[in-house]
Amino acid sequence: MLINVDFNSGEPVTRQVIAQIKWMVATGRLAIGEKLPSVRELAKQLKVNPTTVSRIYAELSAEDVIVLRQGQGAFVSSRPSTVTRTQAKKQFVSWSVECCQKESD
Repeated sequence: MLINVDFNSGEPVTRQVIAQIKWMVATGRLAIGEKLPSVRELAKQLKVNPTTVSRIYAELSAEDVIVLRQGQGAFVSSRPSTVTRTQAKKQFVSWSVECCQKESD
């Protein structure tokens, strides 16, 4: 799972990662039931504190995007998500535009 984080964008890392994961789920890049990286693995990949990844996973779980299973990890939810393809696309485009605007300033 490839997630890009721009630490200079001014956009919180949590928001960047959540938008990208929602987009991957909505577009089918992450399949129903697919296992996400562990908290430690994703924290290492993104170069952030594991607590940040825990918060990201908790928020995605609260929105039924993923399911957290004790001792097993995080999985893409099989329940219908409130995230539609269009919503995810809008969020991702909005986040991308904001990042580009901040870079040009």
